[in-house]
Amino acid sequence: MVHNSPSAIITTTPRYLSLLFLLLLPGVTQSKCPYSSSGGYKLSSRPLPNDANHQRIRRRRRRAAAAAATSSSSQHRRRLRGDTTAISADDDDISASTTTTGRRRVEEFTCWTIDAYYELHDLIEQESSDIGDVGERGHFLGGIVRLAAHDFMDYDRRSVLEPGGSDGCLDLNHTANAGLSDIWCDDEIECPLKKIYDSHYSFSSVADFWVAAATSVIELTSSGELSLPFRFGRRDASSCGESSNRLPEATGCSEVEETFLNAMGLGWEDAVALIGAHTLGRGDVSFSGHDGTWVATDDESIIFDKKFYDDAIDRSWRPRSTPSGTDWTWGGKNRTVMMLNTDMCLYFDIPDGNDQDCCTNMTGNCKNIDKACTTAKILRPDAFNAFEVFYDGGSNDNTPFFEAFSVAWEKATSLGTTGLLDITHYDYDCVERTRRDSPNIIIMQPDDLPFFTAWSPPEGGAGSSFASSSTIPNIERLRTQGLQMMQAYTASPKCGTSRYSTITGRYPSRSARGRERSGSDPVATVTIPTTKLEDVGDEMDCSNDNLAKIFQRNEYRTGFFGKWHLHKSAVGSVDTYAQSAKDIEKCGFDIADGVYVHNLDNYEEATNHNLEWMTGLAIDFIKDDVTYGDKPFFMYFNPTVPHNSGDVLDALKNGDCTSTTSGTQPEPRIKGMNFDFEEDGCRAYREDVIKRAGTTDNKELGAVWLDDAVGALLTALEDRNILDDTIFLFQLDHGLVAKSELLEGGTRIPQFVHYPKEFDTSGMNFDGMVSTIDIGPTLLDYADITTLSPGYYDMDGVSWRDAVGDDPLELTWNSQRCLLFEYGTNRAVRCACEKYADVDGVEYYHNLCDASGNYLDYTSGIDPEATNRLTTDTKDRVELLEDVMACYLTKTEPSSTRDFTNDCAGTYQTMAPNQAPSTLPTMVQSFSPSLTVSEDPSISPTMKCTDVREFYIDGGATRDCKWVAVRTKRCELYGCDCPVTCNQCRECEESESPI
Repeated sequence: MVHNSPSAIITTTPRYLSLLFLLLLPGVTQSKCPYSSSGGYKLSSRPLPNDANHQRIRRRRRRAAAAAATSSSSQHRRRLRGDTTAISADDDDISASTTTTGRRRVEEFTCWTIDAYYELHDLIEQESSDIGDVGERGHFLGGIVRLAAHDFMDYDRRSVLEPGGSDGCLDLNHTANAGLSDIWCDDEIECPLKKIYDSHYSFSSVADFWVAAATSVIELTSSGELSLPFRFGRRDASSCGESSNRLPEATGCSEVEETFLNAMGLGWEDAVALIGAHTLGRGDVSFSGHDGTWVATDDESIIFDKKFYDDAIDRSWRPRSTPSGTDWTWGGKNRTVMMLNTDMCLYFDIPDGNDQDCCTNMTGNCKNIDKACTTAKILRPDAFNAFEVFYDGGSNDNTPFFEAFSVAWEKATSLGTTGLLDITHYDYDCVERTRRDSPNIIIMQPDDLPFFTAWSPPEGGAGSSFASSSTIPNIERLRTQGLQMMQAYTASPKCGTSRYSTITGRYPSRSARGRERSGSDPVATVTIPTTKLEDVGDEMDCSNDNLAKIFQRNEYRTGFFGKWHLHKSAVGSVDTYAQSAKDIEKCGFDIADGVYVHNLDNYEEATNHNLEWMTGLAIDFIKDDVTYGDKPFFMYFNPTVPHNSGDVLDALKNGDCTSTTSGTQPEPRIKGMNFDFEEDGCRAYREDVIKRAGTTDNKELGAVWLDDAVGALLTALEDRNILDDTIFLFQLDHGLVAKSELLEGGTRIPQFVHYPKEFDTSGMNFDGMVSTIDIGPTLLDYADITTLSPGYYDMDGVSWRDAVGDDPLELTWNSQRCLLFEYGTNRAVRCACEKYADVDGVEYYHNLCDASGNYLDYTSGIDPEATNRLTTDTKDRVELLEDVMACYLTKTEPSSTRDFTNDCAGTYQTMAPNQAPSTLPTMVQSFSPSLTVSEDPSISPTMKCTDVREFYIDGGATRDCKWVAVRTKRCELYGCDCPVTCNQCRECEESESPI
């Protein structure tokens, strides 16, 4: 489940080790090529295209491969330097011969294929050969690699909301990216790479194109020795602000370790291999403050080989001062060569920073330095050993380096992505080949099913059973043989509002109808009547912004069955059934049937539960290949049971399977339900449900009946041999202990996901905080429907796919995440162990953990929400949570433009576990203004200190306090520039340092 990730290196200028602030690049077009988690489609049964154009392309590829295999390094160098023309073509080729001024016709592509990929090689080589100056050619080639590297080096596996990685998102005006605006701009003369993209590859995401271009450069400049893997399917990000603080500074190996190992999850061998790509390009003092090539000459700087390691060990490197701090050189007056601290520290034991006083090789020209640098063999043995292997005693064998680089490059360019696809020979069947392997998806959200004792997590984890597990074996199968969310929440604790967040991936306050009704109110009113799925003005909740619509637009067949509750009709009726179903279908469903528009007591006619009818129609939808072909399906199934608006016992004793909200219908025959009861099938089956439940309690009866429906669906999937290919997400709409309240008993829900292809059927747990708003982004992630796919829209939720099975990342879903809860105009936020609520004008603060940081439940006899813990001791913590809530309220304000950036948790600082609350009474059923808020009026206000907006560091670069917050050690140096961020207000005041 944990997916490959990026880390990396390369740069024409040495600023690859600097800060990066990423923004969405303009002009990115929607991809015509959908993505899949299949990892590629087997095409052996189909012949290769054999038209004249494909024949010519294959001949050119064969000639190029043969030439690369037989040409020497010097021949290849002359070619890159523009001294020769490209290989001549056969007589029937269309102007395939290329000179520095000529241009040949380029085939048009609509998806990444083998031909499209190698055409990019040719186009880059052609543009490169037009650049007469070798140094400028190195800037162009190295800059392409640096563009891709800066895009993926911001990956941080510990970040929940913005993990980063290859996402086509860079701020080219940021100092970290100095010089890249000469590589990627809208001037086709100055930026030929962008011209290639706009003219021939606009079907692709920018992220894919940058990786493909960089990979092409490395292959071209390696004299044909190195062949790198390329797969497509990366997604361009709409924002990437966090990345500006993630790239390491060029100070030393602590920065390399933090970025490559800790954040990206790579090893030292990967880091050493990737940094070896410095052999391409040069540094420019006007961009970075560092000047020179990493290898001896400009000619060598356009060759990708192991020369970086050879020169690092064989030359006599000595420190020198530059405008950006210390770097290293061995050159004289007329030779500009250099290495950075982050290069040298991989092999030599040098400290971070500017205080360097040794020479690496005393046999050469060390000038006035008489101290030899010691190696890092003891300090960083893995890095040292990798360096030695790539150096290979100074031999001419690139193999060890190339093999390690190939592995590291694939990891680096895949971090932060999922479901990358192999390129094939075909472009005309991209949609067919990717959609065919996409998962089927079922969301089942029953109504008012009791599950937990209060809000405690499932006892014992994935291997345990609920108290009623003997009567619900099929639901237990989903739970214990799938992924169980140990801390799942609904965004709003009522059935309609919860369903809105599920089907949209948005907080219910985003509802177009609710925003219109709330008008100029500062806080949207969240109720069932205000959270209907309908269009208002240019806000298109029904016609665009929901899961059914986006799945439908991406080659899925979509079906809805059960209780809707997102319809604007006041009452339901048999007479209005057809129109109600059509209204639901307008919101993205190919079929809506077995529908209950509202609760059963909102119908004009006497209406009761009919779970067999709903389930039978859902199974018919699964089996219907005639209407839909072999498209994958998306199903939203909301059973009415055991909601008390209809009497479950009465339905089982006196109802029948033919009476429906659509009038009298034929009795369905369903395996797992009434199929095995030959005589009086429906009546005998329903009597059996009562017998197996062993009670007349409506909730217990509803649970058994519902469990049979789950079993019938699983049987249908198994009969069609698609169970392993189906994501079955089961969740409740809200808690029952405090329904409609923002207490844990109202917002915390059971949620588990059965998907054998991804999740171990022996059972898995996920301990991070998740919400109903995360369902949309996560399911789209598994379906490889991306921001470039048709109909994609902004959501509040975040995909948890990459965090499953990644323990450090999973941990951040607890420690770094904040969730918002809404009902009426009341709001609550939970961040890590802390919860803050503003209910009817009264503030509440609760710590949900014990002294060890474990979440409290009723087995401990402690209800952490029974008493308001807002005191003078918790005032500072409450203020942080107030800031988080204020951020959410600003983003969801009804009259403002909807803001979907996920940065409200940025101001929150995780508290250390404190003492467990003393034993408290059992749970109160609602927030009550009568609870006492304890405050000490004598407490003095928090000292007024503020962070500065920007400040200078050594070398003259400007930084801000977000940059400081990334590394604890930076507070030691810049704490009084950022006293709030570093929690040093008192210390800075006492030391009379400027605040």
